[in-house]
Amino acid sequence: MAASGVTTYTYDALGRIATMTHDNGTTAAHSYDAAGRTTQLVNAQSDATTICSFGYEYDAVGNPVSVAEGDGSRVTYTYDALNQLARERRSGDSAYDITYTYDAVGNRLTKVDAGAATTYTYDSANELLTEDAAGGLTTYTYDENGNTLTSDAAGSVTTMAWSYEDEMLTVQPAGGGVVTMTYDGDHLRRKRQNGSGTAKYLWDEQQVLLETNGNGVTQARYTLAPLGYGDLVSMRRNGATSFCHFDAIGSTRALTDGDEAVTDTYLYSAFGNLLASTGSTENPYRYIGELGYQQETGLSGYYLRRRYYVHWLGRFLGKDPLRQGGENAYGYVNNRPTRGTDPGGLRSSAAHCTNLAQQLQQLVYGFCKPERDCGPLNDLLYRYLSECVAGSGAPSFPPTPGIPEVNWEPFPHSGLPGFNPEWGHIPGYVLWFGRCHRSSPVLGPPPGYKKVPCAVVSARVVPKLVPGTNNAVSALECTYVCPDGTVKESKQPWDGVVDPPPGQAEKACGVIPAFVWVPIRPPEIR
Repeated sequence: MAASGVTTYTYDALGRIATMTHDNGTTAAHSYDAAGRTTQLVNAQSDATTICSFGYEYDAVGNPVSVAEGDGSRVTYTYDALNQLARERRSGDSAYDITYTYDAVGNRLTKVDAGAATTYTYDSANELLTEDAAGGLTTYTYDENGNTLTSDAAGSVTTMAWSYEDEMLTVQPAGGGVVTMTYDGDHLRRKRQNGSGTAKYLWDEQQVLLETNGNGVTQARYTLAPLGYGDLVSMRRNGATSFCHFDAIGSTRALTDGDEAVTDTYLYSAFGNLLASTGSTENPYRYIGELGYQQETGLSGYYLRRRYYVHWLGRFLGKDPLRQGGENAYGYVNNRPTRGTDPGGLRSSAAHCTNLAQQLQQLVYGFCKPERDCGPLNDLLYRYLSECVAGSGAPSFPPTPGIPEVNWEPFPHSGLPGFNPEWGHIPGYVLWFGRCHRSSPVLGPPPGYKKVPCAVVSARVVPKLVPGTNNAVSALECTYVCPDGTVKESKQPWDGVVDPPPGQAEKACGVIPAFVWVPIRPPEIR
């Protein structure tokens, strides 16, 4: 296929990506269930030859339980009572069977892979002290801030040094050599240097766009969709462009060249161990590469912007900088790697999601300047919250004055009477005030809760405070009363007249999903 230099997207009625077509002609086709979860993802060449494909099944609380891959293999997952991954099994080529157990705060206690057991011990600060595997005992030490200083595997020692802001400055692998890193004021890694040379990174917000050597000569260019953490589309290195093909969690499973030929393939365990690969293309974005997880060869782990993640341990080398008390600050997505990601290295705690929700509420209602279109912004924020809450794990966050409740419930704007049909492709999302609940079409209903609808008690259309050329000229304000006595309010863009016909505003408010989560049983307090 002739190169166009353009990646194209199509969307379904709720504004979700239906298809993406790469510059080389390959495609990714997405299908979703009623809860908004991916049920089918097919990466294919332009003649419909499958590159890699994935069919997903979920349990009642939204955990993936089965993935059928295009090569005929199947991966199955089981979970413990806290929805932590307890077992993963793969049939077909590269078959494996791995089980995990955890302590009360999510530290991994055991891992059994093909009958070979690894056990782990910790101190009272959740610092990993020992890792006892078939190959021998590894011990770990830490600085006063909880950053890992040494890893000693029977005398084979890796050492690390950290800044006062908990940034890794150097790592000296057991095999020799030193890797040195420098960062900017946002804690993003700007330079990495070792005996083989220097790599410098040019960032656009949270995305690496360009990689150069120490002399400023370009080594790699990355094409990304305009989102905060990705999405990686393709990369150009050594005069050749590679197009990336992902699974639903965002791991790179194949690369194709400009002629659509598959050059590389990858297979991972749930926590990110590379189990099998083909091809030799230099590619730092493998496990969750779509969201910018960068392979760190000096640690045999991944750089996740604010922290470094060690996949074979399923935890970070340093504490969550947010330092939420009483939580395991080293944990990775609450041991839910099949549904949660942490591209910023900051999402190990439910409290962070609450803080993030507050910031996003301010963005939605305060950042939409006259020249901005808030539809894509809503779509972006919805994705961030879904990822954050998926990794945080709590069925409900505690009520906090001034913190918004986040019920991101998509609905087609075309369903709103009086709404401009040109906006019909953009999904509406409702951001409620008052309390932050774990609820989204991606996650499904919280365990032990049921959704109860609320009734419209008032509806009106008012002029927007900040009208703009790309925004609606007025706003629909809805007020609801819920069965538990909660009063809810929402505001949606409205492109009709300020004084609509009788009943039209009430009808529009009735289209917007308003509900509360009511416990079926008393929620767990933990």
